[in-house]
Amino acid sequence: MALDQFHVATLRVFDSLNKNLLGPHKQPPSASAIADKEKEYRKTKSEIDENEFYETILEWTSKDLRIYMANKIVLACLASPALTITTKNVGKRVPRIGPVVEKIPAPVLFSVYSALLVFIPDIRVG
Repeated sequence: MALDQFHVATLRVFDSLNKNLLGPHKQPPSASAIADKEKEYRKTKSEIDENEFYETILEWTSKDLRIYMANKIVLACLASPALTITTKNVGKRVPRIGPVVEKIPAPVLFSVYSALLVFIPDIRVG
């Protein structure tokens, strides 16, 4: 990525993070902090690779990523029971898969839904 795009890319990452965080929005680093980091990179090169960009973003958001994952886990724990019960109730009404659904233990469905809600990224339209 060209260093001319560094500031905009940083703001886009923080915008994306704020769309996913359940709590208060995370303020992006100040314009001077971004400019200082950009100057630091400009001393040695005109572009940065993805790994350097990721490391910079992780440096600025390391504390917030833990909060984000904790929020996703709480959401998964709250939503999984409802999804499990709904799946079992609806599945029992379908003629051919009803007996199969009855044999699947609810904790298995709960675990699957929890893992999917935590580890599958959000799918956004547009």
